[in-house]
Amino acid sequence: MPGEGPSSVAEILFGEYLRYHRLRASLTQDELADRAGISVRAIRDLERGRARAPQPRSVRNLVAGLALDETDGQQLIELSHVEPQPEPAQPSSFPVTGAVCPLPPLLPDLVGRARELEWLREQAEQALASQVMGVVVVHGAPGMGKTVLAVQAGYQLEQRFADGCLFLDMQGMDPEPVSAHQAALRLIRSLGVPEEQIPAAPDERLGLYRWLMRDRTVLLVLDNVVNEAQVRPLIATSPGTLALITSRFVLTGLDTARLLELDLLGNSGAVQLLSAITGRDRTNDEHDALAEVVRLCDGVPLALRIAGNRIASRPRWPVHQFAVQLADDRRRLSLLTAGDVQVRAAFELSHRLLTADAAEMFRRLSLVAGHEFGLELAAVVADQPSEIAEVALTELTDASLLRPADTPDRYTFHDLLRLFARERLEAEEDADDIANRVLRTSKWLLGLASTAARHFDLDQAVDQDVLAAFPDQASADAWLTGETSQWLWAYRLAARDGRHQEVLDAAHALYWYADHRGTGELWYEFFRAGLDAAEALDSPRDQAAMANSLTWVLVFLLFRTDEALDVHRLALRAARRADDQIQEAWANYFRAGIARIKARFDDALPFNERAVELFAAAGHSTGENLALTYLGRNKMLLGMFDEAVLAHRQAIAQQSSGGSGAGSDVGLAVMYRMLGDTLHQAGHLDEALDAFDHAIRLLAADATFGIADVRLSRGAVLKDVGRLEEAYQDLSFSLSAGRPAGEIRVLSMLAELCEEMKQPSLARDYLVRAVTLFSSRYFLIPKDQRELLASSWGIATRTLDS
Repeated sequence: MPGEGPSSVAEILFGEYLRYHRLRASLTQDELADRAGISVRAIRDLERGRARAPQPRSVRNLVAGLALDETDGQQLIELSHVEPQPEPAQPSSFPVTGAVCPLPPLLPDLVGRARELEWLREQAEQALASQVMGVVVVHGAPGMGKTVLAVQAGYQLEQRFADGCLFLDMQGMDPEPVSAHQAALRLIRSLGVPEEQIPAAPDERLGLYRWLMRDRTVLLVLDNVVNEAQVRPLIATSPGTLALITSRFVLTGLDTARLLELDLLGNSGAVQLLSAITGRDRTNDEHDALAEVVRLCDGVPLALRIAGNRIASRPRWPVHQFAVQLADDRRRLSLLTAGDVQVRAAFELSHRLLTADAAEMFRRLSLVAGHEFGLELAAVVADQPSEIAEVALTELTDASLLRPADTPDRYTFHDLLRLFARERLEAEEDADDIANRVLRTSKWLLGLASTAARHFDLDQAVDQDVLAAFPDQASADAWLTGETSQWLWAYRLAARDGRHQEVLDAAHALYWYADHRGTGELWYEFFRAGLDAAEALDSPRDQAAMANSLTWVLVFLLFRTDEALDVHRLALRAARRADDQIQEAWANYFRAGIARIKARFDDALPFNERAVELFAAAGHSTGENLALTYLGRNKMLLGMFDEAVLAHRQAIAQQSSGGSGAGSDVGLAVMYRMLGDTLHQAGHLDEALDAFDHAIRLLAADATFGIADVRLSRGAVLKDVGRLEEAYQDLSFSLSAGRPAGEIRVLSMLAELCEEMKQPSLARDYLVRAVTLFSSRYFLIPKDQRELLASSWGIATRTLDS
């Protein structure tokens, strides 16, 4: 049972509600701009989430322009509220005479770190109530703004500590960092001890420091620490004191420390920071160019500050020009320089401390595509044994040059660090060696992707070689999903280099996997490259297979039926030229799909029947059973329920008796799901539920997408029979699985269901999200479905063009 409020739907944003109400009011963006006295660009940016909510007066104008009632108007106003950044406390003098460790000057434009500041406030409160010194380590990659955050926290928190704040730069990146003994001497002086009373022996100084700290309550900020040994002696028995440590290193050896990783700024925070530096007028006038600068700075605060200062210092130069220059990967780090502040220099300080293995791993990881990768791929690209690679990755992670991903043994690498690593690679390694390393890595990726995809093949049983690499479908799926950007990069590289047979082998291998994961855009590119390779090799059979695959993408994932029809004709010609009955059968199968998407169900029937006939003649049981299933679905759409059920049961019987491929249970589950859909339409609700339950039993527990499809269908039946709570659970699961093709339908059904369950607020949230997705994907949805959905929500389709 859903609780009060939008607890079971992703957080609804101001812009989504604004778009929802505009569409419901049948207003274009231009029309709303006229009514509210707000620019069209501002409304566009708000709806896209590219700008923060406007000032209260503008929100009231929007409410009036939309003619919202009191409830909806108040909700929009509440969603517009932005938590103000806390005003930094003004520096206060340290209460001990002779203090020589004051905080550095405060930067006025810290943004995007409100959550981190709140966490530090909580740690301060806990330390004040503790009988031991509290220890917090703020760690992160170079340029993340650790010092800026610590200084801001120091100004905000120092007045809570009776003896104020002490700040000490430990110079961890210098050739000779400040030692613990040197730090103790400086801190003793800051606590007002006369020079003549300070012991000469280093250990005695540490003892005096600890003795002085026993009765003091201090915020001790130790900035730029290189390792645990540098600060461990400074952690004293000091009730009510907090040591706030910043470091590029994680410092896991400090047993009592609480860790806060400072990560890249999100897009909103990055925009705010750049806007604060460049000025609001420039942000409004050159929004797109500044947005591109934000993207290229990759959320690194140091890079954003440098870029902002460069833009602000050249007020007459167009921002677009700087963005174009910054887009050049080979110039970006050089351009991110302002005076003596450089992004590259910040990275070099960390790089020079690496061991040889870690430095080798770091530079070679620049060849890896995408932001995330696993241990196995890192070992391959670095050409290191797994045990050495693991140690190197740990060192890089501890140095914040990599960060651990959410999944064990996986890591992420942000773009500016990757550019720096690539510079080091090209400076230290031979170009031919780099090219050979790229080739070996891409071949390894394509080979392993093809092996993993065999777990999804409906035509072949899984052999021992596959099981040795991936013991089950779940592990294969996890690898293919986690390394999508990597094997796609390898595939593109093979296509670019004209390695046609490798491209075709991978395309054939991943054919059935494509039905489980990925987007229409991904698979369009994938099978388009496969078709190009088949044509380059002048192989009619491969041309037919690739054209059929491409037709499937165009019909069922992209709904581009006119283009699909042209590709289908190519597939049919190639299949006949190759005298390949199976590919000719698939061509008829997908031709029926085109007619079905166009809602021409009578036209689809002969192609359905021809596909069944050709598959049977060729002895291709998987194809025949799927064709029978879709023949049944088409007959259901024509209202021929008895014949439809018969076709489904025939397909199930044949699949149950003869299915031997890796995905035979998956195929059988699909057939039971479609039988259940037909029984639902025919009004046989109990039998439909039995069919769906049977489908779920056939699927592995981790077959998320397949189960989501079945639970979507079952949720619709449960809703019709009045089992609303169970229906809600099924539909919620289907939504959480992230199946893009059916997301709008699920959201709409959940909205209707929540209305029946007397949850109007939650119903509205689901409906807002449905309308938001519908408007953003409008032209990707079949025309008949567009009109039907828009009509059901009371939306004029003319407003969707704006």
